[in-house]
Amino acid sequence: MKKNILFGTLSTLLILLTLSSCDKTTQKGKINRDCTGTYLELNDKDYLICNPTMTNSFQDGSSVRVKFKSESSCPSNSVTFICYLYHKSYGFVEITEIQ
Repeated sequence: MKKNILFGTLSTLLILLTLSSCDKTTQKGKINRDCTGTYLELNDKDYLICNPTMTNSFQDGSSVRVKFKSESSCPSNSVTFICYLYHKSYGFVEITEIQ
């Protein structure tokens, strides 16, 4: 009986860990910057990067391999500036690894 409970608990834990890691993916992309922010281009769609300091060592237009997770929004930036450029984005990402 104890074996069944232990097996069930471990199986549930394994499934939860697997599902929680599904948000992170590794892909090839490109860094795009303008006055509205820093973007990760994937499949011709730009995603606003929530932690753009991760990309400081890469020039605009650089091809990169990134591991990231999708976010529902980015924390607000305390820097205030005026930018009249519209940059269409398809969501938000937080970069966890970049090469």
